[in-house]
Amino acid sequence: MRRTVHVLGPGEVSPRKIEAREETLAQTLFLSGHFLGRPLCSGVGRCAQCRIRFLSPPPAPNPADRELLTGSEIQDGYRLACRHAPVEGALVQVEGSRPSQAGLSGHTLGEDLSLAVDVGTTTLKWSLLGMDGEQVSGQEPNPQMGAGSEVLSRLSFALASRDHAEYLRLAVIERLEELSSEAG
Repeated sequence: MRRTVHVLGPGEVSPRKIEAREETLAQTLFLSGHFLGRPLCSGVGRCAQCRIRFLSPPPAPNPADRELLTGSEIQDGYRLACRHAPVEGALVQVEGSRPSQAGLSGHTLGEDLSLAVDVGTTTLKWSLLGMDGEQVSGQEPNPQMGAGSEVLSRLSFALASRDHAEYLRLAVIERLEELSSEAG
């Protein structure tokens, strides 16, 4: 069942309308780009990295909410997105959408680049080599981590639909394209 959720991201003044097709609000937010790079616990309700605030009436808190959130947070509308289904017409606020990326710190390597990448479970490591021999390396959280902090969770997520699998593939490719653009 599709539901419409309104999401207010960090620094945004008007919410974006998102069509929720997923089982949990965390999955919906991940697929809309709000939890990229976050090491989520895949819906186990242990990490609290998917903490969101309902600006509309929130669903009743569940045991995971009560365990990981303070009483005042619960009263203020905070919930764990991994433990709640999308609510039709809900307005939610997501804080700290994406961790700051490593970036290239002002390096310009030109147009002809060589790129080496290690896509690890938790980290994306990369090294760019320019034609002049200048090399820039870095690492940052694997952008696929929003689908789970370990490989089996990501495989389960990817096997749920072709769209999920494609989203995980593109999360890495798009970040590598961003790095290449920054270097050029």
